[in-house]
Amino acid sequence: MKSLYVVIFLLGLSINAYGKQALTLKHYLDIQLKQNYQIEQLSAQQKAQSLALSIGREYWKPTVTAVAGLQESRSTELGARTSSNQINFGLETTWVSDIGTEVSVNMNHINGENLGAEPLFERQSSQQLTATISQPLLKNNSRYYRQIDKTLAEKQWQQFINSQNRTLLTVYRNALSDFADYQLAYENWLIQQELLNSIKKTTYLVEKMHAVEKATFYELQQARLQQSLQKTVVDQAVLQMNLAQRDALLEVQSQEVSQLIPFSLSQLVILLEKSIQYVTILETHPDYLALSLSYESSQLEAQKEEDSLRPDLDVFYRYQKNQYQTSLSSKEEVYGIRFSYLLTNKRLQQEQAALQAQADNDFIEKSLSLKRLNTFYERDLKNSELLKIQTGVLKAQVELAKVGLEQQRKRYQVGKASYFSLEEVQQEFIDKQVDWIDSQKNLVDSLISLTYYTQFDIRNVL
Repeated sequence: MKSLYVVIFLLGLSINAYGKQALTLKHYLDIQLKQNYQIEQLSAQQKAQSLALSIGREYWKPTVTAVAGLQESRSTELGARTSSNQINFGLETTWVSDIGTEVSVNMNHINGENLGAEPLFERQSSQQLTATISQPLLKNNSRYYRQIDKTLAEKQWQQFINSQNRTLLTVYRNALSDFADYQLAYENWLIQQELLNSIKKTTYLVEKMHAVEKATFYELQQARLQQSLQKTVVDQAVLQMNLAQRDALLEVQSQEVSQLIPFSLSQLVILLEKSIQYVTILETHPDYLALSLSYESSQLEAQKEEDSLRPDLDVFYRYQKNQYQTSLSSKEEVYGIRFSYLLTNKRLQQEQAALQAQADNDFIEKSLSLKRLNTFYERDLKNSELLKIQTGVLKAQVELAKVGLEQQRKRYQVGKASYFSLEEVQQEFIDKQVDWIDSQKNLVDSLISLTYYTQFDIRNVL
């Protein structure tokens, strides 16, 4: 283990010497959670989502519109042709109360011809004020109804924040998994390099024994060919390590050339096992919250349309006053009650049924999500326990195989074992090591899945 950290330290120095950015596991995860493309895509939506929340919360504010226009008209009456033009500008505002009372006020300044109670052909100016108030009596007149849009906007904002948390959790899990793939490739390279060194040692021993005629020429050639073959395996391991590193950095936006500093699968297992010690509340998991918020929103959408099939019954009052420059002013008052009912309302029925069905489906999805999270969490927990036992057994086998290899090499040296038996024991030792690191990788993958459910961040213990 000490030699491993020496290699890592020297590797870090060489990386800095070539101007590359050396990334430890913690630094690598930090960069992923700040510069990942998926996170940047969500950041681009931040302004629009924030404005949507602001609009929903300010539902009670009036709308104000500035208007301006120019019109020219021509008419023929009793053989006489007349024409006129007018310029107008003003403000229009509408406000709706929490009980559905709609108040609109329009103020305009008009300058042109044909203005007044008896239209004048000379130009004059006019100020026009129109105020209208209406109150629905049968539907959409409850305080709760008016606040649905506000609540929906808040739910949408919560969904956006939850999607950010969900993306961070997914990016973290994928990044940790990619680093584990790189670590596996790195440790496989160490094993193959160790095998190459062992084969070189064996080849040197065979050469010495061949020189004193204690080994055959066939054994010598076989040893040399095995060394050449293992050299290509080591080169392939280096290639796989470089490819794994490239994949790990694929979604990072940084343009800096980076080099990952290897960690240790064994150490990763120890740190990730701390995830199991954390209290897990799956009801706070982003996967569950996403469906829970979706259900709440669809339920609100359905409630918003509950009264859509009711008839409209409104009372209204309108007041209009015109103040002219050179003619008499005029005013008008209108009030009454209006009833309407849509007879061809099958489309409304369909929309209402569709919204209710969506709410029911979202409730089922929410319930299934929690059940699924519990099932997957328990599965990975039990799988991790079994893999931990398996990894411990394989580690003991590796240590035993290493002792057996040294003993076999000594037996071969004194002529009590054949070259082929030595080669077989040597290969068995390497196979045990490969099985051991593969088991560690499987354990790491299972623990990484657990961190997704426990929302455990390994950076807190690095």
